[in-house]
Amino acid sequence: MGKLSKRKHYPNTASQSAHNGVSESDSIKQQIANIQNNNFNFVQNIDLGKLSHLELTNPELAHRITKIYEDQFEHVKFVDTAIIELEKKEQSLREAELPHQRKFAFRSQFFAVLISLAGLCTAILSMYYGYPWLGGTAITIPIGVVAVNLLGIKNKNQK
Repeated sequence: MGKLSKRKHYPNTASQSAHNGVSESDSIKQQIANIQNNNFNFVQNIDLGKLSHLELTNPELAHRITKIYEDQFEHVKFVDTAIIELEKKEQSLREAELPHQRKFAFRSQFFAVLISLAGLCTAILSMYYGYPWLGGTAITIPIGVVAVNLLGIKNKNQK
């Protein structure tokens, strides 16, 4: 019982913030935001005053904490460098593919126009020779394909 009574009491931050006019949910939201900032941006706030005080009381622990921060900084530098190198490589690949993409885009558009004109010609010739059902089918297929593309209907496997 003596150890429990001599232990330092650290106030609860949520109850302390409730006394300061900030609701408990706002305090929790702020804590979550701080955790997310630390996780996403690798931002570690080092309180130099507390670290120097820790240096006086427990130098080995202070050096270990400093080493952890240094290692984390080196890791972040390594990851950032790797990401930049990867982005450079991807950009050069995109630039190398650009002429091919233009060529195939032109070919696909040309082929689409060619198929549409062939369907239209087939429809006209079918009507001329007395086969209106064949002409209707020949013109309906390209119109149906265009309608499906304009409506954005996709296959289940297509992303």
